[in-house]
Amino acid sequence: MEKIQIKGAILLGPNELILELDGDLCIETTGRKVHRRLMNGLLDGTLSGEAVEGAVNILARFLATQDFAAIRGTDEELAGAHRARVRVFCGDSDQVGWEKLEA
Repeated sequence: MEKIQIKGAILLGPNELILELDGDLCIETTGRKVHRRLMNGLLDGTLSGEAVEGAVNILARFLATQDFAAIRGTDEELAGAHRARVRVFCGDSDQVGWEKLEA
């Protein structure tokens, strides 16, 4: 499957994406901005496909279920102090998970 890159993320398929934190925004804000970009792209027709729709669903669930205050409190990169990459995915049990990737 082809990778789709938008500002702040790389979509790897319908069940996986990489958030790219630029060092100015935290994990939550980056996720919200990417979700908004994807939704706008779907609505205006500039983005389409299974990977985009999957990423919208995964990000919505990710944003609704994570304790971002705790995440920011334990990792300064995810708090937005430095660049970071985070893999967000939907596993076999339909649970949304995430992991910080090495730079």
